[in-house]
Amino acid sequence: MCPNLLRHWRRLLLATALLHAFAWANGQLIVTHYHLTALTQLSLHLDGLESSWEVMNARAHEPSRLAQDLPPLPGDDVISRDLRLAMGPVKLDMSPRVRDFILFFTRARRSSTEAMLGMANVYAPVIERRLTELQLPAVLGFLPAALSAFHLMAASEDGHAGLWQLNHFVAARYGLACNASVDERRDLYKSTRAASSYLADLHKEYGDWSMAVLAYTCSPAAISRARLRAGATAHFDQLYPFLPEGRRDYLPAFAAITYIFTHLKPLGLSQLPMEVMPLPDRIQLQQPLQFRHVANALGIPENQLRTMNPVCRTEVIPGIGMAVQLCLPNGYGQRFAAIKDSLYKLQLRQDAEVVKPEPKPSATSAETNETPKPESPKPAAPKLYSPPAGTGALSYTIKSGDNVGLIAQWYGVNVQDLREMNRLASDRIKAGEKLVVYVPKADITRLTKVESMTFAEKQAMVGAKTPTTTPNTNTAPKLYPKPGEFTVYTVKSGDNLWLIAKKYPGVTPEAIMKLNGVNTKLQPGMQLKIPQSK
Repeated sequence: MCPNLLRHWRRLLLATALLHAFAWANGQLIVTHYHLTALTQLSLHLDGLESSWEVMNARAHEPSRLAQDLPPLPGDDVISRDLRLAMGPVKLDMSPRVRDFILFFTRARRSSTEAMLGMANVYAPVIERRLTELQLPAVLGFLPAALSAFHLMAASEDGHAGLWQLNHFVAARYGLACNASVDERRDLYKSTRAASSYLADLHKEYGDWSMAVLAYTCSPAAISRARLRAGATAHFDQLYPFLPEGRRDYLPAFAAITYIFTHLKPLGLSQLPMEVMPLPDRIQLQQPLQFRHVANALGIPENQLRTMNPVCRTEVIPGIGMAVQLCLPNGYGQRFAAIKDSLYKLQLRQDAEVVKPEPKPSATSAETNETPKPESPKPAAPKLYSPPAGTGALSYTIKSGDNVGLIAQWYGVNVQDLREMNRLASDRIKAGEKLVVYVPKADITRLTKVESMTFAEKQAMVGAKTPTTTPNTNTAPKLYPKPGEFTVYTVKSGDNLWLIAKKYPGVTPEAIMKLNGVNTKLQPGMQLKIPQSK
């Protein structure tokens, strides 16, 4: 071979190797790994499972257990015999790799394995129902544990994702959406339907469940390449050296997982008790919404809300035009429906302030021979409101004659807080619009009735006199009756009703509660009417 041609080939091979070792992302050169072994990848999936909301919540309520001595593992002959019975139509001889995975799950990552067993109980009914529907072997229900450690958000460095670790091509082939906004490989129901259909099709092609599972984990193309080198009738051990390094150990991992799931007591394993949540309320949005707005309005932890909506890849829940529904805890659907219009308006106001048009360039004073006019000061933008802990959102439809001061009084909130809750730059409001009001959760049931009350009933509720004429919204709201009838006190940090009443001899905490229509929970900045002592 010509020396120049040989040098050219060497340079080409070196460049190819470097391209596999490095990649460009966001303008920076980063090292990437395309050959993580199945053992390493499963360890990362178990780490992700431990940091998930479900497992962290279960760990917080897990009863303490005494340390126990671990039983010794049976011999290879016993494991091989039990494995043949457990795996049924999926044939795989016992090998050192299977034992390595058994030791990994039962010794090295024992605690995380028990969390994985707990998650299996949550997902098992959906998976078993689908396998029965397609008449597939029940043992395939353990396959997600070997692929993703039953972590719904699992993602591998080679592009596989979700409970069943589907790649983009297979997901698209079976109708799953994978784009910048959503990834339906993270949807339990849709990914289970796609993966089971793919397994059924692979079994039709190979006529053998062991080869079907191997093709699922390594890809049919990899099987074809390995057969060209090892022989068309080669079994797994003969194909193993020619299979992709990062994918070939998932079949032994599947065998180990199957053995563990069917021999929990002999191995001394127990399942982490997981709270099985009832079916969520599903809502189709009219327009996108951010997770933080929904979480704050409904009083749901944001990480719980994101866990319930794993398909969403960003901070935004897509709206109409995408087959994505907002999943809420059971019973929260009606509460969301009551405030969703206010949430849309709140988000629109914030987006409008974040994205402001660029000012158009104007001619300089030298070009126009005019003295530049001083710019008038711009009003300060309303502050972003952060709902205090222990509060929930209510929706109020503005009626003719209402004003900001009266509404704040009816709900027992500070006027400035009410403005910030709704991003109001002034007190000008319009009948028919909706406002969001954050109140203590203990008061939600009582204050929900304000929406349907008459004006006189609302005034009577707060102990104010009903005016004979409709208030004028253009004038300053009359929050209180005559000054001589009571004193106004502004709540400070650390105050409670007993401390406040103590400052006014003859006044009881009950009298303050009755006059202001509040409970024992006070917020700093709240204004209270203090009755005159008799």
